[in-house]
Amino acid sequence: MALDPTLLDSLPATLVNMYADVELSILEDMARRISTYDYFIPAAQHQLQKLQELGGVQSEIIAKLSAMTGRTQQEIVDLLTEASEAAIADDVEYYKAADVYKPSEINTEALHKQLNAGLLQTQQAFKNITRTTPNSGGQQFITALDRAWTQINVGGMDYNTAIRNAIKDLGEKGLDAVTYNKTGRTDTIEVAVRRAVVTGANQTAIKTQEALADELNVDLVEVTAHGGARPAHAKWQGQCFSRKGRVKIDGVVYEDLAKATGYGKAGGLCGVNCRHNFHPYIPGAPKAYSNKQLKDYNAKDIDYNGEKYTEFEISQMQRKLERDMRAQKRTIAALEAGGQDASAERAKLSKLSKTYTDLSKQTGLKQQRQRTQIA
Repeated sequence: MALDPTLLDSLPATLVNMYADVELSILEDMARRISTYDYFIPAAQHQLQKLQELGGVQSEIIAKLSAMTGRTQQEIVDLLTEASEAAIADDVEYYKAADVYKPSEINTEALHKQLNAGLLQTQQAFKNITRTTPNSGGQQFITALDRAWTQINVGGMDYNTAIRNAIKDLGEKGLDAVTYNKTGRTDTIEVAVRRAVVTGANQTAIKTQEALADELNVDLVEVTAHGGARPAHAKWQGQCFSRKGRVKIDGVVYEDLAKATGYGKAGGLCGVNCRHNFHPYIPGAPKAYSNKQLKDYNAKDIDYNGEKYTEFEISQMQRKLERDMRAQKRTIAALEAGGQDASAERAKLSKLSKTYTDLSKQTGLKQQRQRTQIA
């Protein structure tokens, strides 16, 4: 019941690939500009010339992201509608089995209102990405160009090495999309897109589910559980809570959902990148997860290179390898676009790929090769 974590994990794939294609094109454009720049001009002329290059880069980013708008908006509608309909369908089956489903009492307008609100919020998140990426990505380009000019003219680094390092840094990092002024932290476009889809789909589905529960006057919910949950979430996954505040029913205490799980907060249940969801629970009904299942989710029972790990720890290793492989592929593409030799990076990519395959063989964790692609 409720949204399957694997479904939530797979939902962003299409949009991530679409934006990865655009990202690669932009990084290749930056690489070509860096490789053909005149690094032997005086400092004053460099200040003027780099601003012209910056204008070209930002125009390129704006044009490519703007061209994505129509496809992006429709994809968001499709994804969020699919997620909400899947969650509602499962909840309806539960209500029917519990004999509390009364279609005549349901105001479908309330459900549609929540779906539309989620669509607007997620679409706005993508508009923000389109708005902020030209500035964040442009600053990233200028930093790389300035570093190369300084290394060549002041630091004594040879021309080819400085250019190569500048392009390599861009490829390894990926295109900056969002910079947080308070912390200075920057998210790449891939991170921003994946987060917007997972968070938007989950929050839209859960708000629609809550609207249905309100219509049927059902308070209690059971939170989903899955292996590989982050430790803070593993504490409350698989448990039952009250949406309206701590209650005691038939001698059983149900804690307040928001207080116990952080529901409604960025780091809590259904928050940023959270794959947990919840479904209705009728007092006295069997629970979806046994205590043994929940305990097994957090057990250090996976062998890898002679050590024992939890599923969460292994999944984090897998995600890191996937990120590293994507970074290598971006770097190879950027270097070659800038006329640089990428044989060393190809050798490193091959080694990472073998490690990824070996991790899967040793642990039984399914490979997700689509998450190692850059376009």
